[in-house]
Amino acid sequence: MNEEQRIKKVMIAIIVVLLTAIICLGAIILLDLKETNKSGILLTDEGRENIQLKPITIQGFSEFHAKSDEVTQEFTFCNPKDNNCYMDIEFLLPDGTKLFEVKRIEPRYVIKKVEFLKTLKNGIYENCTFNINCYSMNDDSKLNGAAMNVTLYVR
Repeated sequence: MNEEQRIKKVMIAIIVVLLTAIICLGAIILLDLKETNKSGILLTDEGRENIQLKPITIQGFSEFHAKSDEVTQEFTFCNPKDNNCYMDIEFLLPDGTKLFEVKRIEPRYVIKKVEFLKTLKNGIYENCTFNINCYSMNDDSKLNGAAMNVTLYVR
């Protein structure tokens, strides 16, 4: 192979590499590919709000006080205004019986009362579980949550 043929082959290889790069760049621009973060949430998308990844604030409890033989109970729970998620809460007795549940609490909303699914007698109910589950406001996918061991005092 002479020098002229070698130069032609090198030039053809360079042209092929450049054309491939131009085609890939054009495809990215034309398809308007979006970046995703590590959790796979779409960061930009026309027609949707931009999602800002920030921590979810969850209110914690270690005890709860209720009135005996009453269904309607005073209970304050807040989904803080800075959260970008819905919250579901539920309270389970030690045997797993659901005492109450509230679904899809929006940010900035406060629950002041709950309805027990059954009345309780005076006593101390240890090892109850208070669950908080968080859901995306964009697509209702499950986010983080918390399960707390709570003592229920009924008087």
